[in-house]
Formats: sequence, structure tokens, C-alpha cells
Amino acid sequence: MPESIGNLKFLIDFDASQNLLEELPETMGKLNSLLNLILFQNKLKNFSNSSLREKYLNLRKLIVHTNKLSSVAGLENIESLETLDLSSNDFHDSKLYVLFIYLRNMKHLSVRNNGLEELPNDINAMSNLQFIDARNNKLEKLPTKIGHLRNLKDLYVAGNSICSNMNNEEIMIAYDLPNGINKLALCTKQCATTCLNKHLSDNICDDPSIVSFSRVVDPAFKYAFTSSLSIRPNKTEHRQYNYASGRGCNVATCQYDKGDCL
Repeated sequence: MPESIGNLKFLIDFDASQNLLEELPETMGKLNSLLNLILFQNKLKNFSNSSLREKYLNLRKLIVHTNKLSSVAGLENIESLETLDLSSNDFHDSKLYVLFIYLRNMKHLSVRNNGLEELPNDINAMSNLQFIDARNNKLEKLPTKIGHLRNLKDLYVAGNSICSNMNNEEIMIAYDLPNGINKLALCTKQCATTCLNKHLSDNICDDPSIVSFSRVVDPAFKYAFTSSLSIRPNKTEHRQYNYASGRGCNVATCQYDKGDCL
């Protein structure tokens, strides 16, 4: 990536996904207007040598799933973050507690598919959290203070040991989860971890390699995209007309946790 990227001082959205990036140029720290940074499917290993550590004070969204990250050092300084996707990296037993203490504006957090054995008990410090995706890790239990997150509406933990030992209702009671949470989603299988299903609200798993995440979450694109589809009322007609074939639907990498795409 050229050093001249730092000259784009009024840049708000930046998507450099699906490249071979191993680090970010220092000059990116000059992008003080940046709100959304999308870097999924690269080869980033850490943030310690990038400008993320002390810059991007206005950043709202950071999508870095499917990289080679093993540390979150530096992210704790971006207190403005509201959406953070760290899925499919190399954290494993790395401690994530530093994030939970400082990122108090966080609303959407995804740490799925990282081999995590626990979530920090200080997760309650993220008092504005509404969405947590921790699927396909090694969680045998949840943080005891997770019930303090009274704004939490969606919690996904399918693919963890806790779902083999407890059902959705038992988890709700054991951790005193808020009544407003979608209790049917806790251990219920969802789209495959490499796919998106929530953002278009049409029950289709979208392959982000075909539909860029940054475009899926854009309201204008969402309206234009869904309006262009001839939505059919049932699965039979859906398969017959195959209107979503260009979005990665029903491909091997994009299914509900080893199930059908719908």
C-alpha cells in the first residue's frame, strides 16, 4: 500500500480487504476523518507497528476478520469504536481483557473462531454492548458478569462446549441474561463463520468474498440490493428461481453451520 494514502485527509471509509497486506503504512495515521476501516482476509499479524495504536481517534468500525492477528495491543486506544470484528484470527489463549476495560462505546463485537477458552469477566465494562458473536471457540462457560450487560440483545455461542452441557434456557437462567435478549439464538446454529446473514435481513447467508462487508452494511446499498431481488415466499421457489446465486448462496463455504443456506 503506498505511503501517499496518508494524503487523503478527508477519507471516511476505507476497504482494503482480500489482499496480502501484512502491515499498514504509518502514514495512515494521518487519516483523522476515518470512520470505517475494512481489512478482512489479509495477513495482518499485529497492530503494534501501525498507526492504529495512537491514531484513528474517530474510528467507529474496524473489520479485521480472517487475518493472522495474535495480539490486540493498540486497539484499546480507539475508544470511539462501536463495531469490532476480530473473527478467524490467531488469538487462542491471548488475553482480550484490555479491550473490555477501555472500549466502553462498543456495541457489536465478534470474536468467533479464535480457539478462545474464555471471555474476560470484565466484559461488563462494555456497558453498551448489544451484539456478541463468540461462536466456534472453546468456551465451557460464560463470564459471570455477562448478565450485567443490560443492553445485550444478541449473543451467539454455538459451537462451544457450553452448548453441549446446557440448553438456551439453562444459559439464560444461570447467567441472569437480560429478558430482551434473543434467547433462541444462543446455541442455535447460524450462518457459517465465514458468512453474513444478519445485515440484509432476508435469511440468506452472504459470502463476503462476493458481497463486500462494507457494502452489505451500507443502508443505501442494502435498500438498492434487496429491492432488485424478486423475493420468493418459500424455499422451493427460492431454489427454482435461484435469485441469490451470485451472492455465494449454497456454496460450500457459505451455509448455516453445516446446514442449508436458508
